[in-house]
Amino acid sequence: MRRSKKIFCGAVVVFTFFAQLSSATIVDLTTSGSSGIINSGLFLQMNPDNAAGSGLFDSFLRIQKTGIESGYNTDGKLEFNTKSGPFTHSLLLSAVPVVTVGGIDYREFYLDINQNSQVMLSLDELKFYLAATGNLTNYPTGFGAAIYDLDAGGDNWVKMNYSLNPGSGRADIVALVPSNLFGSDNNKYVYLYSKMGVNLSSNDGFEEWAVGEGGPIIPGPTTTPEPATICMLGFGGLALLRKRRA
Repeated sequence: MRRSKKIFCGAVVVFTFFAQLSSATIVDLTTSGSSGIINSGLFLQMNPDNAAGSGLFDSFLRIQKTGIESGYNTDGKLEFNTKSGPFTHSLLLSAVPVVTVGGIDYREFYLDINQNSQVMLSLDELKFYLAATGNLTNYPTGFGAAIYDLDAGGDNWVKMNYSLNPGSGRADIVALVPSNLFGSDNNKYVYLYSKMGVNLSSNDGFEEWAVGEGGPIIPGPTTTPEPATICMLGFGGLALLRKRRA
């Protein structure tokens, strides 16, 4: 009986372990035009023809560290691996463009990564928060609940490829987060926390987040997300994406 209990308990542990693994979602953006969905957020590899060039990349957060790096934007005391300077600062919701894909509105964000010979990098955590002020610090105390969490429901992550769109100040991926999660008060401040390098290490210059340009973006996706989320993405790409001002 005791042996049977041990076998049963061991089987439960193994089953639970693999069940947790199977719940994770990995979006692979390492090929041109690739895309995917995590928790209703759309992630797309940026077409070089549409990527922002030097001087046009409206950065609000820069982070840098070899290996694993993390940080968030604020006007308050900087933490983790956030870089100081004019390219890290608070962000009003009114500054984030709204784009429409398949009849759904999204807030648009760009991510520019920098790698060397090891061109792959992972985006392992991504969380968004809203607050009445732009100088919060001591993360995550006082930030409240995240309005979007990449890891909700599993240890999800995004695999990125620097070689597809090399160079600093050029977006490598686009992150589209459902606009309804942000509400309608454009005087709120948006906080973006991200961690990279857990699954695929950071090894070169800084990574930076910026607001999007409002589209249209044409990444030519090769995957078809859930019909309820964006029914036309697999057929027309983001050529159907329409610009709306926040």
